Amino acid sequence: MEHLYRHIDQYLTLINHPDFKRDVTMLMMRRIFGRANLTAREASTLHGLMRRSEWHIDPATKDRNLGPESPDQDLAKE
Repeated sequence: MEHLYRHIDQYLTLINHPDFKRDVTMLMMRRIFGRANLTAREASTLHGLMRRSEWHIDPATKDRNLGPESPDQDLAKE
């Protein structure tokens, strides 16, 4: 899950989410996803959705790949 939270934090940067809201936003994300008790597959789906939206916001992110290259691989570590 920590990798998902890092990806969300990077995503907030990409969308220019205000810095003064970042800590509260991340806390809410941790609470929501903590209560949801996400499976590896669900977390992988969220990574994929964020990655696709990153590509639409800034096509250069397709080359940088802000999220995990293979979310399933990364989730095996968690």
